[in-house]
Amino acid sequence: MAPMGASTGVVMKLVSIFVSIGLVACGGDREVVATSPEPSSDVASQVDLQASLSEIEFEAELEEIEESEEYLLAMAGEEANAENEAEVGPVEPTTTIRVRAGESFVTLASCSGVTPTELAELNSLSVRDPLMAGQEIQVPVWGEELAQFDDSRDARESRRLERFIESKGGLVSVSPHAMAYGDTVWGVAVQDAGLPFWVVEQFNRDTDLNSLGIGDEIYLPILGDNVTGLEPNEGVAFADPIVEAVE
Repeated sequence: MAPMGASTGVVMKLVSIFVSIGLVACGGDREVVATSPEPSSDVASQVDLQASLSEIEFEAELEEIEESEEYLLAMAGEEANAENEAEVGPVEPTTTIRVRAGESFVTLASCSGVTPTELAELNSLSVRDPLMAGQEIQVPVWGEELAQFDDSRDARESRRLERFIESKGGLVSVSPHAMAYGDTVWGVAVQDAGLPFWVVEQFNRDTDLNSLGIGDEIYLPILGDNVTGLEPNEGVAFADPIVEAVE
């Protein structure tokens, strides 16, 4: 008969084996050892994965921008500009000119082959806006057309000047006037000589009336209405104080 201690030890071993088998069969708890993940040997796969994720995030952000109100308004503006450019077509060449005294959209349009309204719109102005002497505007002429425009403009001014001189008793003489301190061309022409500014401008076409200094000369027409007749053979006395007398 086996000793009691030995029998007990065998029984305990058998119990331990059966318990282990039971735990495995029933899905019992197993000890899990926490370990750090080993780096993958396929580095290229990890890089591709990160790139894919970044691309997905970028596409999502881009989609959000394209759906925003600011983006839609900007795109609508670009489409409108493209349509306008297609409707307007190529821009015609223009030339910058200085307006002469007495000129208007009507007179300049007649020399440039367009209507007064078209010329005003070209300069973003109203056809009712008055033009000032020295003001710069654009006219739709270029090259050979510009030469024709200048000729037509000069001819119109000459006819206008001739009519004015005839209405004032004819041209008697032309007198030089030296600019003094405080003088302005407008003051000398209108206040002193009693002449429209555009008339004095016509007699000084080769002079820049905007940059005169003391001692510079301008020419003033002496018209029949500006003189007082004396006795026959005594010459002609001029009412304008600038000119003393002309034989």
